[in-house]
Amino acid sequence: MSEALRRLWAGRSARERAVITVATTLVVVALAYAYVWLPVAHERNRLLDRVPRLRAEALALERDARDIERLTASTPPRPLNLKAAIEQASTASGIATGTVTLRSPESAGVSIASARAEQALAWVARLPQYGIRVENMQVHPLGDRGTVRIDAVLRSR
Repeated sequence: MSEALRRLWAGRSARERAVITVATTLVVVALAYAYVWLPVAHERNRLLDRVPRLRAEALALERDARDIERLTASTPPRPLNLKAAIEQASTASGIATGTVTLRSPESAGVSIASARAEQALAWVARLPQYGIRVENMQVHPLGDRGTVRIDAVLRSR
């Protein structure tokens, strides 16, 4: 095959060989431009547009991570079990825990014999920070001293 091409090339005049060489060179350059340079230039333009947006997203993610770190540092750590969580919430609210009866690993009955009303409200408000939700609660006033008795069923989230 190469011998046939050599004979064909040798049979051409110098002018024809020059035209074929120039035409081949132009086709190679056009193909290289179309299949190499254009995709690279298109990708460069796309990245020039996208990189600033990605940088802004990365900064927003870093800011959100700092906010999450700050917020999780300010909330008390969740204890491993429900009873400990109830006791920690009670201690943080300044009331005596009373009787805690575990019904299941996720549910407990709590009876607080006596607490000031504001401490009881603080305790109920603090429970979600410890991963506890109130399933049922009864508050009974204990005279006019501003104290209450609490019977509650609490559940871990």
